[in-house]
Amino acid sequence: MSSDGNRLREITSRVGEGELLTAGEESYLSGVIRKAQTEFESLHTRGVVVSPKLEFEGWRELQDILAADGQAFGDSRSLLEEAVRAREVYYQANYGLVRDVAIGYARLKGLNEDQIDELTQEGGHKLLRAIEMFDPGMGNRFSTYAYWWIRQGVMSGELKSGSDFTIPSRLVRELRRYRLLTKPTDEKGQEAMNDQEARSKAKVEMDDKTWLALKRIANARMVDLDETESFGDGEGASVGDGVEDPNALDPEEVAYQNQRLELVEALVREALSEGARSGRNTEIVLRRWGLHDGSIWTLEEVANEYGLTRERIRQIESRSINKVRGYVRRNNVKQEYFGDMIS
Repeated sequence: MSSDGNRLREITSRVGEGELLTAGEESYLSGVIRKAQTEFESLHTRGVVVSPKLEFEGWRELQDILAADGQAFGDSRSLLEEAVRAREVYYQANYGLVRDVAIGYARLKGLNEDQIDELTQEGGHKLLRAIEMFDPGMGNRFSTYAYWWIRQGVMSGELKSGSDFTIPSRLVRELRRYRLLTKPTDEKGQEAMNDQEARSKAKVEMDDKTWLALKRIANARMVDLDETESFGDGEGASVGDGVEDPNALDPEEVAYQNQRLELVEALVREALSEGARSGRNTEIVLRRWGLHDGSIWTLEEVANEYGLTRERIRQIESRSINKVRGYVRRNNVKQEYFGDMIS
């Protein structure tokens, strides 16, 4: 067995005894995986494998061929086998982090044991993605890097578990008030307030981060913000009448809903990640859907920002809607979590 093979066996043994990976071991495992990823792409170019990259379906294809006999890989077989083991060791060593994040999140949201298992499964999928993407050269330990991926997976797991997506009534009242103050000029000729004027008029004391979260939720088209609502007496009341106490808004509720919105943004980014101009097109869509800075950009504003015509922006948005719809179907995400973004 090669010296690399011996080291991998030693790491596997230590992890099996419950020990954590050292920074040096993380660097070694990631190095093996990176080499295998490069070799796999070369094999794809030569027509040996169908998948273009060693990620997602690529790992399944690799394991299927190795399970058969692996002879098609020739001299690359040893490296690819080591990469499979390195990935498994990485996963085993960090699975406890997935479980901890899932349990902590479930307790915070009052979810049941069955849902914890679903959250753990989704967090585990994202752990595998983190293993593929991790670069030790950036200076971070793997657990720090993987935490964000795992957290996104756990939150995604809640969306897929059938949990209701609800926005508390107190927050809805504030969202409606914000919309009312900032809507376009009405029939009486009143001009819409700018952001700072609306914030002052609402008389809600909150830090800048919470206010931005409120704007993002209000503009992301994820909730029906009609101008009347029943406030306990069975009769509709205007937004202005309905806001009883500025302090009724719970910043923790805003923060939580903003986290949900961040997850939707992450799902949109993942859904639109393929393509030569995926980065630019994704940013265009985020601006159009109010997921960039809390404001919904007009076609004209986005066109000016990117030097494109309004019609071209409209075409990009239309194709992106179809891509996100397909992603939602493939991943069993409830479409209503996207509001009317993709309706």
